[in-house]
Amino acid sequence: MTDRIAFGQRLRRERERRGLTLAAIAQSTKIKASLLDALERGDLSHWPIGIFGRGFLRAYLDAIHLPAASWVSEFQTLGSAAPTPNGASGGERLRLTLEPEPGAMPPVAGRLVAALGELAMVVALSLLIARATNVNVWTVGAALACAYSAIATMCLGRSPALWLVSRRASQPAPPVPAIVDLTETNGSPRLTLAQE
Repeated sequence: MTDRIAFGQRLRRERERRGLTLAAIAQSTKIKASLLDALERGDLSHWPIGIFGRGFLRAYLDAIHLPAASWVSEFQTLGSAAPTPNGASGGERLRLTLEPEPGAMPPVAGRLVAALGELAMVVALSLLIARATNVNVWTVGAALACAYSAIATMCLGRSPALWLVSRRASQPAPPVPAIVDLTETNGSPRLTLAQE
């Protein structure tokens, strides 16, 4: 803890020695003055972690005309034990997983295909029944459409074709690897994915 305070005090002394204000640095770097003040007090609890935190520090160091390499490496050693906003220590790894939205409606194109398929089926059945019974095709079509819709809604909660399309769309996607760690090594970012 005292190392972070000493680090922040050294940054403040360097800034003041150059005659720069926090407001001027905040304006030039687009970093909130409250974050810069917390950094100079050694309070890293609200400071961004990982690559973003190092990027903010580099912008601050550029604004006060200090070389970034040694300061950033010292910051990394201090930041590894700093608490993060969610309460975990900086050494713990965060995990991001994405899950499909349950019960999502299929896209418009899928619903359109389902509707056209059902219309074609009702028309074809109406023509067959009308031809076999010598009843007007429009009468048979109207009765068949009503019966088809009522039975499908009662059994499936929606039309059979839409039920099939939505069922197919809700099949679980192949697992997507989760981001375990995003670190920077040798000046270039490195993304580590979970192996499950």
